[in-house]
Amino acid sequence: MVDLRDLQGKTWLSREWSDWLDLDAALQRGYGPPHQPGVYRIRDARFLNLLLYVGEGGDVRRRLFQLRNAMRKVAAGGRQGPPHWAGGCILYHQQRGARIEVSWLLAVVEDEGDRKGIECECIAAHRWATGSNPECQFIALTRRETEGRS
Repeated sequence: MVDLRDLQGKTWLSREWSDWLDLDAALQRGYGPPHQPGVYRIRDARFLNLLLYVGEGGDVRRRLFQLRNAMRKVAAGGRQGPPHWAGGCILYHQQRGARIEVSWLLAVVEDEGDRKGIECECIAAHRWATGSNPECQFIALTRRETEGRS
């Protein structure tokens, strides 16, 4: 039986995940995810039963660089937005003491539909286990709603 509650485990949802690494360490040369398609998850290491975000991309390493750059943009006074909407929310947690860490699927997931399906599966499992979405998951939707956009 699949344990949906082990949100941060190495075999969550019967898939093989990498070890958790500090976001900045994961982006250093020689560390972190390879330039491959896949799915990743982000946590505050202080809380072992929650995720902050689940994402996917055609190049996981590049996607994490986009997240880091979005965090820097918001920290410098810029607006939250593309290329990674979760940047401002992740930064908010980091500024309040969060230890931001990332883990990614070890298997390459080439097909975009498969990646999006796994991402949805992870979000649904988080909702089942905790009663809520990962906190930074749908920040772009909230932003558009508050700005009156559809």
